[in-house]
Amino acid sequence: MSYEKDVKHGYGVDTPESWLFPALKDVFMKKKPRVLIADGGFLPAQTYGGPVVSINNICSLLHDEIDFFIICTDHELKSRQRMENIEYGWNKHENYMVRYFTDEEVTLKNLREVVEEICPDTIYINSLFLGRWVIPLLKVVKETGINALLAPRGSLCKNAFRKKYKKIPYIAFLRTVGLLRNIHFQSTSDEETEAIKKYLGGTDENIHLLTNIPSLPEAELTHPKKEKGKAHFVFVSRIALKKNLIGAIQFFELLKGEVSFDIYGPLEDKNYWRKCQKAISELPKNISVNYKGLIDHDHVFEVLSQYDSFVFPTLSENYGHVISEALYSGCPVIISDQTPWRNLQEHHAGWVIELNDKKGFESAMQEIVDFDEEKEELYRKGAYAFACKQLDWDAQKRKYVKALSDVAVEQES
Repeated sequence: MSYEKDVKHGYGVDTPESWLFPALKDVFMKKKPRVLIADGGFLPAQTYGGPVVSINNICSLLHDEIDFFIICTDHELKSRQRMENIEYGWNKHENYMVRYFTDEEVTLKNLREVVEEICPDTIYINSLFLGRWVIPLLKVVKETGINALLAPRGSLCKNAFRKKYKKIPYIAFLRTVGLLRNIHFQSTSDEETEAIKKYLGGTDENIHLLTNIPSLPEAELTHPKKEKGKAHFVFVSRIALKKNLIGAIQFFELLKGEVSFDIYGPLEDKNYWRKCQKAISELPKNISVNYKGLIDHDHVFEVLSQYDSFVFPTLSENYGHVISEALYSGCPVIISDQTPWRNLQEHHAGWVIELNDKKGFESAMQEIVDFDEEKEELYRKGAYAFACKQLDWDAQKRKYVKALSDVAVEQES
């Protein structure tokens, strides 16, 4: 194949004798299966939430068997400024290669060229509601016959599927024009499987149940000493309605003791954050609340390990990477029942409480305040042990490899 493209922006490769991108030549010579992943944003971005973590962890787990190429926007969520420390063209990393587009570059023409350049076995679309990416990518899939794996990432689940007046017509359009025909879907829970069948027309044959892959701490963590009658709580997530930070703030109203609550995460919805600030201003004086900004993902375990408990009354999570990260950090969690996580209390790892049970949240949080060092240590060890028991790495790896292989093989048959 031969392309004459803009070298600066990396819109293609030349003949094998004169590669514009030597890194691509190194990858292609290995002749492993290739998966092209489309994501709204990717590392080093910090504001796109769990889906970015999911893709990074998939690449880390499977990179020895599959070559991954990621295409995404070049800026943080709700920003137009290009991120620092990224290059034009393909950026080579240990587990994947990634190319960053401006919003204007996300066109059918450019996406066709990327697919021609990479010749992927599978196209993996990491969201149903991925802005300007989904429709042109599905058109490329339809044109080329390359099969796609589409991951709704929990966006169809009950408490996440809001603004139906916008989403239903969009989904109806995709189905009417045939862009979802012959598409495979990734589900991460039984609830999501049923939603995919209901809204997207998925079947048992083209839905692959693949749970998310957690991040792991790379170093041994230390924890501060716990004092009875004092507690340090933490919230880590996007500041948006779905994550229910206001609910978390209101649980502190009746707590007794010396209590602090630190909030980390991007201010995705500034109107919602103003409501949160009002709720904070109404708390009693024994409650200290601080907004701490963003956490670099490389430091998330270190940060979480310094708190007595992670409070997360989320309205909906198809997985909840930050829950896993808190548990691996030895930080007991107090979460709503709108996630897949269950049976925490019997393992001394935390509490799962009905979303609207305010007294249940308050009671669990007061227990944390009243813990002495011995009881806190029991829950720290319980949280870490529970996290470690949740995943059979080899089995999970086999499931992902099989699913991606099944998608690729079907388009060849």
